[in-house]
Amino acid sequence: MLREKLISQYKGWLGNNTYALTAVFNRNYVSAETGGEALREFHKRIDCDRLGGRFYAKPIGQRSRLLVISEKWDAHPHYHGYLALPEGAEIGVEEIKDRYEQIWRDVFPGGTMQIDALHDFDGWAGYVSKEAYIFDGAIALDSLVDGSKGGWVLPKPR
Repeated sequence: MLREKLISQYKGWLGNNTYALTAVFNRNYVSAETGGEALREFHKRIDCDRLGGRFYAKPIGQRSRLLVISEKWDAHPHYHGYLALPEGAEIGVEEIKDRYEQIWRDVFPGGTMQIDALHDFDGWAGYVSKEAYIFDGAIALDSLVDGSKGGWVLPKPR
């Protein structure tokens, strides 16, 4: 059910300039609150990096979007998901990898992040949602006002 929701509802929301993302904490335990706070801070910092300190004052169409789903929260917590940049963002995948993976390490020391070009949205949706029924669902961040405060949690699929 979540896979279908990802494909039908979020494919258009994310847009065409979307990347596959995996954020790992490299710890056996991280609370869901800490994980969510780290993702919100990461999201805030990537928009700040690309758009400047007043990124939240920019039109929503100029800001990034982040949709992630938790996995293995009981043993090796991490997130898989999507990072979407606005159409026309002047940044290539290698620069994204270098800069944004470093931002994650700054936000969560000891953590690792992998960002790759997305070649198959639907296939990645199946992969990232494979354990979503076990945990709390997905976090979608859309910096409508401030990336450090935005986001919501999708309910568990039934």
